[in-house]
Amino acid sequence: MIHEKLKKLRIDKGWDQQKIASELGIEQSDYSKIETGKIKPDISKLIKFAKIYDIDFNELLGSSVINNFNNSENSVNHNYGYINQLMLQESEIKLLKEEIKYLREQNQMLINKLK
Repeated sequence: MIHEKLKKLRIDKGWDQQKIASELGIEQSDYSKIETGKIKPDISKLIKFAKIYDIDFNELLGSSVINNFNNSENSVNHNYGYINQLMLQESEIKLLKEEIKYLREQNQMLINKLK
C-alpha cells in the first residue's frame, strides 16, 4: 500500500518524518498519520512525494508491482501475493481518479466564477 511505500522510501533515504513533513508543508503528526495509513494523501501530496524522492509518479503508485509480477516465478503462492497487491493498487488508483475528477470540477467552478 502507498503508506508502506512512503515509509520505506523515507527510511531508505535515512530521513526522519519531520524532514518530509517540512517539505510537504504539514505537521509531523499529520505526516505520521500518512505513514500509518490513517490519512490518505491527496493527489497534490502524491505529486510532491514523487518529487521529494525523485521517482516517477507511476513508480510511487506501484507500477513496479506489475513489473515484479511479470518477472516473478510461476509459483502460485508467490503470484497470489502480487495479485493481492495489484488489487489494492487498483483501489488506490480509483480513489486518485475520483480526486482528480473532483479537482477538475472545482477548478471549472472557479473559472466560471471569474468570468
